[in-house]
Amino acid sequence: FDVTALDNPVPVGREVTYEIKVMNRGTGACQNVQLAAVLAEGTEFVGATTGATNQAAAVRAQGQQLVFEPIATLGVRNEQVYRVRVKASAPGELRFRVQLTCDQLRTPLVKEESTNFYAEQR
Repeated sequence: FDVTALDNPVPVGREVTYEIKVMNRGTGACQNVQLAAVLAEGTEFVGATTGATNQAAAVRAQGQQLVFEPIATLGVRNEQVYRVRVKASAPGELRFRVQLTCDQLRTPLVKEESTNFYAEQR
């Protein structure tokens, strides 16, 4: 899977969108694909969408942690794309951390994306 910030750097108070692409490049279907994300302190979750039509994603936010509804089966050569919107209340280099698990993996896959939030000059 890949995690990308669509804008970087970003002014404090404006949203940044992180795109999470979950792809199955294997030879068999993946079962019970689970995504979880952790927001950096000083950032807040705004919303999440999925798919080509940007429908609302089923995600549960608990403090700085996001837990997405599991994908029961991700077929060979299929992908699922999520877009997570976040904004920061203070400047700094902040990280968005995503973990992926599924029945076929022995250990979770973890990726981080760093975003530089800056204070706009008046």
